[in-house]
Formats: sequence, C-alpha cells, structure tokens
Amino acid sequence: MNNTFSYPNWCGPSFGSSDLKLSVPGLYSTSTSYNFNICKQEYYEKKIRDTEDEFNIEEYEVFQLIRN
Repeated sequence: MNNTFSYPNWCGPSFGSSDLKLSVPGLYSTSTSYNFNICKQEYYEKKIRDTEDEFNIEEYEVFQLIRN
C-alpha cells in the first residue's frame, strides 16, 4: 500500500490518503488550526471513524509507525 502514511508540507499527517487526513484550511495558510479534517475509508480494510463528517482537533501526536 503506497498511501499508508504521508506528511506533505501543506497538511498534517495523512493515513491511507483520505482514511484519516489532518489539514489546515488552505494550501498557503499560516494557521495551525487543523479544522479541515476528514476520515473516509479508501485504502484501509476497516474504517477509522464511523462518520465521514469533517471534524476539528486541538492537537495530535503520532506515537509509533510500523513498516512491514
């Protein structure tokens, strides 16, 4: 799976393309408010969240990434 994890400079971490994507409002935004977040099952076998609605977060932390 090529889209397992990415961290482009225009958004926060992305897991499975849009399976979990944390992002700021615009490409050149200087905002640190991650208020355009989506969670839509695309690559992962199971859903990460039950809803596909946009959601807000205050902060996030990635604890561990395991490469197979």
